[in-house]
Amino acid sequence: MSHTFANVVLHVIFSTRDRRPLIDDAFRPQLFQYMGGIARNSKVGEVERYILRQGEHHKTIVFEEEFMQFLERHGVQFDPGKIWD
Repeated sequence: MSHTFANVVLHVIFSTRDRRPLIDDAFRPQLFQYMGGIARNSKVGEVERYILRQGEHHKTIVFEEEFMQFLERHGVQFDPGKIWD
């Protein structure tokens, strides 16, 4: 008897248009709690920890730099001059 197993893990990266700070500080903990709950339900603890540490993390590396590192790490070809158009 054959069996099939699939485990699909998505890394979703999003930002507001023009990197505008639209997430109100009062709402931020609630948003991260919601996003962390999604990760917890999928049993992806590393993602949950990453989400919960976003505020501190982005004090040391800007989104644009981290995004390009992510693309490079996963072998995605891109033109740095056009990526933010």
